[in-house]
Amino acid sequence: MLGSDKFYEYLLILQRIYKSISARYWLIYVGAKFGIKNPVGGNMSIKYVVACDGSPASGRAVAFAIDHARSNGGSVLLAHVLEWSPYSFLTPEELDERHKRRGEELARAKTALVDPILASVSTDGVEIDSVIKYGHVAETLSDIATESGATQMVIGRTGQSSIKVRVFGSVAGTLAQIAPVPCTIVP
Repeated sequence: MLGSDKFYEYLLILQRIYKSISARYWLIYVGAKFGIKNPVGGNMSIKYVVACDGSPASGRAVAFAIDHARSNGGSVLLAHVLEWSPYSFLTPEELDERHKRRGEELARAKTALVDPILASVSTDGVEIDSVIKYGHVAETLSDIATESGATQMVIGRTGQSSIKVRVFGSVAGTLAQIAPVPCTIVP
Protein backbone atom coordinates (compact mmCIF):
# COMPACT_ATOMS: atom_id res chain seq x y z
CA MET A 1 0.00 0.00 0.00
CA LEU A 2 1.33 3.41 -0.94
CA GLY A 3 1.69 6.11 1.67
CA SER A 4 -0.28 9.29 1.01
CA ASP A 5 2.92 11.27 0.24
CA LYS A 6 4.05 8.74 -2.36
CA PHE A 7 0.54 8.53 -3.78
CA TYR A 8 0.38 12.32 -4.01
CA GLU A 9 3.68 12.27 -5.91
CA TYR A 10 2.19 9.80 -8.41
CA LEU A 11 -0.88 11.98 -8.77
CA LEU A 12 1.28 14.97 -9.65
CA ILE A 13 3.13 12.91 -12.26
CA LEU A 14 -0.19 11.83 -13.77
CA GLN A 15 -1.33 15.44 -13.78
CA ARG A 16 1.73 16.48 -15.78
CA ILE A 17 1.14 13.67 -18.24
CA TYR A 18 -2.60 14.20 -18.58
CA LYS A 19 -3.41 17.89 -18.67
CA SER A 20 -7.01 17.34 -19.71
CA ILE A 21 -9.95 18.52 -17.63
CA SER A 22 -11.21 14.96 -17.09
CA ALA A 23 -7.85 13.96 -15.63
CA ARG A 24 -8.09 16.88 -13.19
CA TYR A 25 -11.52 15.66 -12.00
CA TRP A 26 -10.16 12.15 -11.60
CA LEU A 27 -7.26 13.47 -9.56
CA ILE A 28 -9.63 15.43 -7.32
CA TYR A 29 -11.77 12.35 -6.75
CA VAL A 30 -8.92 9.93 -6.04
CA GLY A 31 -7.02 12.50 -4.01
CA ALA A 32 -10.06 13.11 -1.80
CA LYS A 33 -10.24 9.38 -1.08
CA PHE A 34 -6.71 9.64 0.36
CA GLY A 35 -7.53 12.77 2.34
CA ILE A 36 -5.62 15.11 0.03
CA LYS A 37 -7.35 18.46 -0.31
CA ASN A 38 -7.11 19.85 -3.84
CA PRO A 39 -4.61 17.33 -5.23
CA VAL A 40 -4.33 19.18 -8.54
CA GLY A 41 -2.72 22.12 -6.78
CA GLY A 42 -2.83 25.66 -8.06
CA ASN A 43 -5.87 27.87 -7.77
CA MET A 44 -8.45 25.32 -8.81
CA SER A 45 -11.20 25.29 -6.24
CA ILE A 46 -13.65 22.43 -6.04
CA LYS A 47 -17.21 23.68 -6.45
CA TYR A 48 -20.38 21.61 -6.48
CA VAL A 49 -23.53 22.97 -8.12
CA VAL A 50 -26.53 21.21 -6.58
CA ALA A 51 -29.98 21.28 -8.15
CA CYS A 52 -32.53 21.82 -5.39
CA ASP A 53 -36.31 21.88 -5.60
CA GLY A 54 -37.31 21.04 -2.03
CA SER A 55 -37.97 17.36 -2.76
CA PRO A 56 -36.51 14.55 -0.65
CA ALA A 57 -34.32 13.61 -3.65
CA SER A 58 -32.82 17.09 -3.80
CA GLY A 59 -32.28 16.97 -0.02
CA ARG A 60 -30.17 13.84 -0.50
CA ALA A 61 -28.23 15.58 -3.28
CA VAL A 62 -27.54 18.59 -1.02
CA ALA A 63 -26.32 16.32 1.79
CA PHE A 64 -24.11 14.39 -0.65
CA ALA A 65 -22.52 17.57 -2.02
CA ILE A 66 -21.91 19.08 1.41
CA ASP A 67 -20.27 15.86 2.65
CA HIS A 68 -17.98 15.74 -0.38
CA ALA A 69 -17.19 19.47 -0.19
CA ARG A 70 -16.30 19.04 3.48
CA SER A 71 -13.95 16.14 2.70
CA ASN A 72 -12.03 17.96 -0.05
CA GLY A 73 -12.20 21.61 0.97
CA GLY A 74 -14.76 22.56 -1.67
CA SER A 75 -17.79 24.82 -1.77
CA VAL A 76 -21.45 24.29 -2.66
CA LEU A 77 -23.77 26.38 -4.80
CA LEU A 78 -27.47 25.54 -4.40
CA ALA A 79 -29.28 26.20 -7.68
CA HIS A 80 -33.04 26.42 -8.08
CA VAL A 81 -34.58 26.94 -11.50
CA LEU A 82 -38.11 28.14 -12.10
CA GLU A 83 -39.59 27.01 -15.40
CA TRP A 84 -40.22 29.99 -17.65
CA SER A 85 -41.64 29.86 -21.11
CA PRO A 86 -41.15 33.04 -23.10
CA TYR A 87 -44.11 34.50 -24.91
CA SER A 88 -43.38 36.54 -28.00
CA PHE A 89 -46.84 37.96 -28.59
CA LEU A 90 -47.45 40.13 -25.52
CA THR A 91 -48.39 43.76 -25.25
CA PRO A 92 -46.03 46.08 -23.36
CA GLU A 93 -48.49 46.12 -20.43
CA GLU A 94 -48.59 42.32 -20.33
CA LEU A 95 -44.79 42.20 -20.41
CA ASP A 96 -44.57 44.64 -17.48
CA GLU A 97 -47.05 42.56 -15.48
CA ARG A 98 -45.18 39.39 -16.31
CA HIS A 99 -41.84 40.82 -15.17
CA LYS A 100 -43.44 42.01 -11.93
CA ARG A 101 -44.77 38.49 -11.29
CA ARG A 102 -41.37 37.07 -12.15
CA GLY A 103 -39.72 39.17 -9.45
CA GLU A 104 -42.36 38.09 -6.92
CA GLU A 105 -41.85 34.42 -7.83
CA LEU A 106 -38.07 34.71 -7.40
CA ALA A 107 -38.52 36.28 -3.96
CA ARG A 108 -41.09 33.64 -2.97
CA ALA A 109 -38.77 30.81 -4.12
CA LYS A 110 -35.95 32.26 -2.03
CA THR A 111 -37.98 32.57 1.17
CA ALA A 112 -40.07 29.40 0.78
CA LEU A 113 -37.48 27.01 -0.65
CA VAL A 114 -33.83 28.07 -0.67
CA ASP A 115 -33.60 29.86 2.69
CA PRO A 116 -35.14 26.92 4.62
CA ILE A 117 -32.68 24.53 2.94
CA LEU A 118 -29.76 26.79 3.88
CA ALA A 119 -31.04 27.01 7.46
CA SER A 120 -31.54 23.25 7.79
CA VAL A 121 -28.16 21.98 6.59
CA SER A 122 -25.11 21.63 8.79
CA THR A 123 -22.31 23.12 6.73
CA ASP A 124 -19.53 22.87 9.35
CA GLY A 125 -17.07 25.10 7.54
CA VAL A 126 -18.28 24.45 3.99
CA GLU A 127 -18.85 27.62 2.00
CA ILE A 128 -22.41 27.48 0.67
CA ASP A 129 -24.25 29.94 -1.56
CA SER A 130 -27.43 29.92 -3.64
CA VAL A 131 -28.77 31.12 -6.96
CA ILE A 132 -32.30 31.17 -8.37
CA LYS A 133 -32.95 31.61 -12.09
CA TYR A 134 -35.67 31.21 -14.67
CA GLY A 135 -35.43 28.95 -17.70
CA HIS A 136 -35.41 25.37 -18.94
CA VAL A 137 -34.22 23.45 -15.88
CA ALA A 138 -31.42 21.27 -17.30
CA GLU A 139 -30.08 23.94 -19.66
CA THR A 140 -30.15 26.63 -16.98
CA LEU A 141 -28.39 24.36 -14.47
CA SER A 142 -25.69 23.72 -17.07
CA ASP A 143 -25.34 27.46 -17.63
CA ILE A 144 -25.07 28.03 -13.86
CA ALA A 145 -22.30 25.43 -13.65
CA THR A 146 -20.38 27.09 -16.47
CA GLU A 147 -20.84 30.63 -15.12
CA SER A 148 -19.86 29.69 -11.57
CA GLY A 149 -16.80 27.65 -12.55
CA ALA A 150 -18.19 24.46 -11.04
CA THR A 151 -16.13 21.30 -11.10
CA GLN A 152 -19.09 18.96 -10.52
CA MET A 153 -22.88 18.97 -10.61
CA VAL A 154 -25.10 16.99 -8.25
CA ILE A 155 -28.79 16.23 -8.73
CA GLY A 156 -31.22 13.90 -6.99
CA ARG A 157 -33.52 11.57 -8.83
CA THR A 158 -36.98 10.52 -7.82
CA GLY A 159 -36.91 7.12 -9.50
CA GLN A 160 -40.14 7.65 -11.38
CA SER A 161 -40.74 5.37 -14.33
CA SER A 162 -43.91 6.89 -15.66
CA ILE A 163 -44.84 7.27 -19.29
CA LYS A 164 -44.21 11.02 -19.02
CA VAL A 165 -40.57 10.47 -18.04
CA ARG A 166 -40.11 7.89 -20.79
CA VAL A 167 -41.55 10.19 -23.44
CA PHE A 168 -40.21 13.57 -22.34
CA GLY A 169 -37.20 12.53 -20.25
CA SER A 170 -36.20 13.57 -16.76
CA VAL A 171 -34.16 16.55 -15.63
CA ALA A 172 -31.51 14.21 -14.19
CA GLY A 173 -31.27 12.26 -17.45
CA THR A 174 -31.05 15.40 -19.56
CA LEU A 175 -28.48 16.96 -17.26
CA ALA A 176 -26.33 13.84 -17.38
CA GLN A 177 -26.23 14.22 -21.16
CA ILE A 178 -25.61 17.97 -21.46
CA ALA A 179 -23.70 18.89 -18.27
CA PRO A 180 -20.46 20.78 -18.96
CA VAL A 181 -18.79 19.06 -15.97
CA PRO A 182 -19.15 15.63 -14.37
CA CYS A 183 -22.67 15.08 -13.04
CA THR A 184 -23.51 12.88 -10.07
CA ILE A 185 -27.08 11.59 -9.82
CA VAL A 186 -27.97 10.75 -6.23
CA PRO A 187 -30.66 8.07 -5.80
